Amino acid sequence: MFVARISRGRTVREFLACVLIIPTLVTTAWMSFFGGIAIQQIIDKVGQLGVEQGITDVSLSLFYMLDAYPMGDILSIIAVILIIVFFVTTLDSGSIVVDSMTAGGKLELPMKQKIVWAVISALIAMVMLWIGGTDSIKALQSVTIIAALPFAIILILACISLVLGMFTEVKKPQLNRNQSA
Repeated sequence: MFVARISRGRTVREFLACVLIIPTLVTTAWMSFFGGIAIQQIIDKVGQLGVEQGITDVSLSLFYMLDAYPMGDILSIIAVILIIVFFVTTLDSGSIVVDSMTAGGKLELPMKQKIVWAVISALIAMVMLWIGGTDSIKALQSVTIIAALPFAIILILACISLVLGMFTEVKKPQLNRNQSA
């Protein structure tokens, strides 16, 4: 819903490039680059990556990897800023979607209502981390995976419907603007 809203007025080609292709390529490059660096550091026993070097908390592995480089502190600050931007934009888009759905699909909503949903989402995340830490997150991930199966089937059917609809659009004869219908 959020992607559809920000993609309004774009062509299907622009939508596919900006929403599917470019993010996939950037993510693949990012994971390949930093994954390769981390693997090389483990092989060379550089820094603190790997169990034998002392790392027990995987969530800190990015910072251990960056710490092995010159200006590691600056790189870590940049990484934290990027992580914060990721979470803020995700929370923002999620709260806009929830806000719109609870308002019956309206697009223009009061700012107070958007802020309420953003605060509620943030509080839920903080409470989950505070109550159970990673155990509650693992439980939520398991429930999400189980609940995603029916949704995935619906998405596959929607994709098939979209493709069939686009083929019918291609097959329609194009009227010349000078001709009248």
